[in-house]
Amino acid sequence: MENDKLLPALFELLNKDFAVARRDLPEKRDYNRELEELRKFLSERVAILMSEDFDRFVNSLYRIDIPENKIRKVFNDKSNPDLSGKIADLIIERQLQRAKTRLLYKEGKL
Repeated sequence: MENDKLLPALFELLNKDFAVARRDLPEKRDYNRELEELRKFLSERVAILMSEDFDRFVNSLYRIDIPENKIRKVFNDKSNPDLSGKIADLIIERQLQRAKTRLLYKEGKL
């Protein structure tokens, strides 16, 4: 899967639930660096949403279809101080899966 097609699809999906647009992040031309910047930005959004509107946060996770057991594992891991970062990782992982599936379907490969 070509990263130049994947990142715009990922940002489109994240914008719906977390108001993350590519223009919000510094311009990077490297896929891994862009994902890291996205993780930092999304982690901040997740932390704000968790503290200000937990019901909306939980609803977003449900709509994105992140498995409950993964979420529970992150919340129960008391040794990890970066709760919002780990949840951002789960969100990015799931949205990347969805973006890849959509692109493959559009290309007729599914």
